[in-house]
Amino acid sequence: MIAFGVLERLGEHGRVVFADISKDLLEHSRTLAEVKSVADRCEFVLAPATDLSRNADGSVDVVTTRSVLIYLGDKRLEE
Repeated sequence: MIAFGVLERLGEHGRVVFADISKDLLEHSRTLAEVKSVADRCEFVLAPATDLSRNADGSVDVVTTRSVLIYLGDKRLEE
């Protein structure tokens, strides 16, 4: 939901990384991206929200999350 909205705002040269722990959700997102003809601007990564190490430092401008906090035992901010 969020990622496809971001793609619209970024314009034709923007790219979005879809990261999730659900392979099924990523495949569904890939199918939607193909239907919307934006799959060439998308990357699909099977990974938890707590591990974005696959992305090089400085390679991402914004990270958004949705429905993630319910999976965290300790919700305190780390300094």
